[in-house]
Amino acid sequence: MIRADGNPGVTTFTAKLHIPSNAKDGEYQLALWLPDGYDSLRDNPLYAIQFANENIWDEATGLNALGNILVTESAGGESERGKEFTVISAESQTVRDVTSPVLDEVPTVEVVATSTPDAVVDGLSLISEIQILNQDSFLTIKFSFAGKAEDYNGYQTFLDTDQNSSIGYAVNGIGADYLLENGVLNQYAGSGSDWTWTPTDDEILFDNAGNSAQWLFNSEGLGKPAAIDFVCQLVDVNWNAVSTTSKQTYTLK
Repeated sequence: MIRADGNPGVTTFTAKLHIPSNAKDGEYQLALWLPDGYDSLRDNPLYAIQFANENIWDEATGLNALGNILVTESAGGESERGKEFTVISAESQTVRDVTSPVLDEVPTVEVVATSTPDAVVDGLSLISEIQILNQDSFLTIKFSFAGKAEDYNGYQTFLDTDQNSSIGYAVNGIGADYLLENGVLNQYAGSGSDWTWTPTDDEILFDNAGNSAQWLFNSEGLGKPAAIDFVCQLVDVNWNAVSTTSKQTYTLK
């Protein structure tokens, strides 16, 4: 599974639950809900954590279905009357088994020089040190940001995969066909100026620790472009863009 901080690995989760004493005997589905930490995104299933396991994700609710449990009065163990479903205790342990370049030091393959952002706050650039590289079919995009991670609702990178500014979402000289927003890759479905995006099913590793936003994903989902134009952007807690870079270009190897 993918942990909340983006690290791949195996997590063992143990919980002791109190089932309401008036629950009827029968089989119940047990699911785990891991919503976004921001109140404004908490009820949006697009921002809930999705396990990498197959056939457990419910995209409509943002729940990870773990399996079925049998509730019966004949079961052994401790009992305590009550009408609420509550968590008595919970603990987890994670063993990281894969080294991820999105979290470790990014190899210096090619660094794209950062242009002065067009959108700034108090004359101070909030985005710097933009880096992008690809290894085989995997693409890593990274930039540093000023301030605290909780100052921003959205970490975004707009991707113009056909390098045609007249097609796609218009932003700072590109026509974005895709948008990386936090841990989701979205495909543009609008007419150029409207904010209409469709989330894809592509697996994205995202991390924003240490004043650095980083993505790692398989670029085949972009249609195997030879080169891309892109723009990076920060969005504050009110979903207003506070810093947007100028157009950058990268040629895939």
